[in-house]
Amino acid sequence: MRAFGRWQTETKLRPHAQPNRPVGVRMRLGCPVAVAIITKRASILKRIFVSVRGGPFPEVRSVELEGLDPDDGDELREVIPAG
Repeated sequence: MRAFGRWQTETKLRPHAQPNRPVGVRMRLGCPVAVAIITKRASILKRIFVSVRGGPFPEVRSVELEGLDPDDGDELREVIPAG
């Protein structure tokens, strides 16, 4: 991590369920954005949707990631099945 004023230019979070797929927070044009790998491409994360089933202790069925390619603006989407 490198300091940028009071903000960090990059911080990585490693979800417990998918530690090999970190989510980062970076500065882009002076604003913090979430970044992640979607369809094997670095992307600006727009949305995470978790599909579950069950009652008080639900089971995750899948996780859907949506984002934008920062270079060309392409919309990216990936559904990760529970496993």
